[in-house]
Amino acid sequence: MTYSFARTVPRHHRTPDSKAYWNELMKLGSFKCMQFPFKLMDNILHHRSIEEITIDHAPMFIIGHWRSGTTYLHNIISKHPQMIYPTLHTTLNEDCYISGDSFLYNMLKPQLSHTRGFDNVAQGLLDPIEEEVALERFGPFSYYSTISFPSLHDEYKKYLTMQPPQVATAEIEDWKRYYWRMVQKLLYYNQIGEHRKLEGNGLSPMLVLKSPPNTARIPLLLDMFPTAKFVFIHRNPLHVIPSSMTLRKYMRAKQNVGRDLPEQQWLELALDKYLVLMKKYISDVDEHKVFANKPKQWIEIGYDELYSDPLQTIEKIGCELDMESLMCDEIRSFVANETKSHEKTTHSKLTEEQQGIVLKELEFAFHRWQYASTPMQNIL
Repeated sequence: MTYSFARTVPRHHRTPDSKAYWNELMKLGSFKCMQFPFKLMDNILHHRSIEEITIDHAPMFIIGHWRSGTTYLHNIISKHPQMIYPTLHTTLNEDCYISGDSFLYNMLKPQLSHTRGFDNVAQGLLDPIEEEVALERFGPFSYYSTISFPSLHDEYKKYLTMQPPQVATAEIEDWKRYYWRMVQKLLYYNQIGEHRKLEGNGLSPMLVLKSPPNTARIPLLLDMFPTAKFVFIHRNPLHVIPSSMTLRKYMRAKQNVGRDLPEQQWLELALDKYLVLMKKYISDVDEHKVFANKPKQWIEIGYDELYSDPLQTIEKIGCELDMESLMCDEIRSFVANETKSHEKTTHSKLTEEQQGIVLKELEFAFHRWQYASTPMQNIL
């Protein structure tokens, strides 16, 4: 949530606890004021250099619904010495992290917990994170604006697909321009930033980007990066839906600025978000065949496949995407040592009635990825 967005949200979307809302707004405003001098310095000192950055390697996009294993896959692939990525540091400080690099990093580090809070996944300032967090700071056209205000879902879900006529052409062009600049800035930071990853290793950098909304934006991204690689990961909807509900409830309660929803509405929101995202993906891939003339640019993997044998899955991705050097010692070491970072978390179980609704509403997904369309006893 950004300060400029939060201060304009209509009252009926806010929490009844107005004190919590204004306290959060004051914190965001103070942080914005502290960032402002560094933002000016970035614009004055680095703008031209960023504009001159060329993208030698098209990015790899990790896509799939939230709670489907995208973070785990992102964390694994990011260990490759050629890969660079957005971090919590660069996304929270998107418009000022070059000039304010060390100051902002040292200021934020003591304030962060060691995990994401809603699960057991470790999250440090320099760990990979989805770029949508940074894009939200560029303008009002991000679905992530609804994280704190879930009642805005119907108004903002159009930004999941970024398609006309729901989204104005001017907004789409702005989004593309902001996205391109974000990529350029990350590549530029890799050349001069204090916390850059590829210092002195001689490798040409390649971005690995993970953002669930990109699942519904493949044609848009291919228009920008025609040779980009896509790794799509899927998971049984009977696991995804309750896990997504737990995530959204946690994120709303953490900031406590937007109104809570009744349990049935949380389920309806999770189902609608899943439908928008995955039906658009299936339409692009199966009906419009966006990868028909793009061999070695797209692969689908399953959550269970990744967790049961991560190294074999990475080998498979490298082979299918013509990236034979993807497997490396750094990835092997990370997988061997990784334990608590991706320990599975138990989430609230769906009732029998709720499972029935999921099975009915998302029947297409059970069929598409061949999941058993029967209720489960344990939802993790």
